Amino acid sequence: MKENCVLKAGIGYTIGNYLIKGLTFLTIPIFARIMSASDYGTYNIFVAYEGIFVYLIGIGFETSLKKAYFKYGSLDSNSGLPLHYEGYASTVVSIIFVNALIWISLALLFRNQATKLLQLDIPSIVMLMLFSMGNAVVLCYNADVSITYNYKGYVKLGAINAIGSIALSILLMTLVFKEKTYLGRMLGSTSVITLLAFFILFFFLRIHKPEHIKEYISWGVRFCLPVVQHGIGQVILVNFDRIMIGRMIGSEASGIYSFAYNIFSIIYVTYRSLDPVWGTWFFERMNEGNYGAIKKYSSIYMLVILLLSSFIMLMSPELVILLGSSKYSDAIYCVIPIIAGGFFTFLYSLPCQVEYYREKTKHLALATVCAALVNIILNYIFIQKIGYVAVAYTTLATYILYFLFHFFLAYKIEGKHLFSRKAIIACSLIILCVSALALCTLRFVLVRYGIIVVMLVGGSLYVWKAHREMIMKLINRHQTK
Repeated sequence: MKENCVLKAGIGYTIGNYLIKGLTFLTIPIFARIMSASDYGTYNIFVAYEGIFVYLIGIGFETSLKKAYFKYGSLDSNSGLPLHYEGYASTVVSIIFVNALIWISLALLFRNQATKLLQLDIPSIVMLMLFSMGNAVVLCYNADVSITYNYKGYVKLGAINAIGSIALSILLMTLVFKEKTYLGRMLGSTSVITLLAFFILFFFLRIHKPEHIKEYISWGVRFCLPVVQHGIGQVILVNFDRIMIGRMIGSEASGIYSFAYNIFSIIYVTYRSLDPVWGTWFFERMNEGNYGAIKKYSSIYMLVILLLSSFIMLMSPELVILLGSSKYSDAIYCVIPIIAGGFFTFLYSLPCQVEYYREKTKHLALATVCAALVNIILNYIFIQKIGYVAVAYTTLATYILYFLFHFFLAYKIEGKHLFSRKAIIACSLIILCVSALALCTLRFVLVRYGIIVVMLVGGSLYVWKAHREMIMKLINRHQTK
């Protein structure tokens, strides 16, 4: 029953996220045509800053909820402890709102320094703080519902956010902010998610009011502070390249590079959809000491993301043409290395669960900050020599090193490899080979799609051979129903 619940939730998260993110993905051509490349770049720089402030305001509390659930227990479990999960969740969500007010006050107090540092006006900075707060609260809600595999709550909230922000942004850009379309996009996104954040706050307060604030915040901050450094480092790895391109070359180049990243969002949505379910399942198997299941199913997980990443790389030239206009055609040369780097980002998410489970989050921060510094240095050197396309390759190299660090760190923490080394090596080599083939065959459509067919057949045969018994059980169970 438990495995069926996990499988159902995994499918629900993925399908729901594709429907939600699919709306965003399908609107890329609309926004790309309404907005100039410069405005498109400005909005994506705003989003890049949000990735930093979501950690400064949210303190990474969403990463602690799963551990708090296993640490404190639920009110329903009758543990008899004065501290419990519901009180912790209500407390940290309330603290995020208080923290947002502090940051907004500081921005207004030091407005000259803030506008100079961020290169945004005060209304945009206030929207940035509210947008970051809203995302931090939504992340907490998503972490909460994932603990019980409640994918329906996750999908409902995500759908409201996606549909509302897209519709309001388009209205504002076409009717109010025709000259500065990036402002309409900012206001549309910020308004909806801020309202949702207040709804979520009332949701948590209705279940339980904040209590034991000193104890909860003390533990939460100790657990999450390294995560904040880690999260900011991750944002620098993912988003700071756009900021650097914008400052060193221009917002138009940043817009083209950001468009390339939107193609990668197909893969990103998939593994981010599965990550809440995978993380909870991983914690449960670790509690049971069922390491065989972790090694087995993590290998299947790797294969699925490998095949999807390979297919998107091989289809990327057509996707760029389909989703964008001719002004984004140069994005083709960035998409393939970005997706390859994204695959190693996914790989990193496997061993990092060990660090969360063992509460070794300080290692997360150290690795991420070092990787971010390496990435910034490489970007600074190669943007000047080659241009913004070089950033996609420096990011790929950084992510490979990043994954290797966490893989060996997880081994050091556990004293054994929880994940199949053969599967990791094979998948890593395949993704690099496919990326090279995709670059060499950009002009040869039939060759690229022929490779897709070969990989699809090969992957299907591997899954059938390695997991025939499990597949037959699922088929027989379905037939008996």
